[in-house]
Amino acid sequence: MAKNHNRDKQAEVLHRTQTQRKEQVLKAIQEILAQKQPLTFANIANVAGCSISYLYKWDEIKAYIQDIQDEKETQLNPLEEKDPRPQSLKTLHEIARQRIRELEAEIKELKHQNEKLKGHVTEIYELRHECDRLRSQLREKASTNSSTKIIPIRINQS
Repeated sequence: MAKNHNRDKQAEVLHRTQTQRKEQVLKAIQEILAQKQPLTFANIANVAGCSISYLYKWDEIKAYIQDIQDEKETQLNPLEEKDPRPQSLKTLHEIARQRIRELEAEIKELKHQNEKLKGHVTEIYELRHECDRLRSQLREKASTNSSTKIIPIRINQS
């Protein structure tokens, strides 16, 4: 029972410490923005009294900082085109999934067209074969007709 109590206490202390650090980071960001200093991870870590790796460790803090940086960049350069490429991996993943769905639909349609074309190709080969057969029959008929000459019979009446 004493072990569980100590663990709970330790977990509570860790949670409290993390919450305080996060608050320090948020205050540091506000201070840096108020002083119009560059909002970099190094500046934030220095003012907040934490490491840069701590800032990158927590996804919500990292995302919050990047959102502010992006927003600030947009305000500074409103006339410039923003990079059209998506920024988050989740967005990239969704775009990739959508592209995969489009390509799968295209593949399905192409397979369907391919099957139809295979039928046409088969039909063309059958017609070609039939054409060759009819040509050879025609040649045979023409050759037999030319060898038998019809000679008119003349009757001499003298």
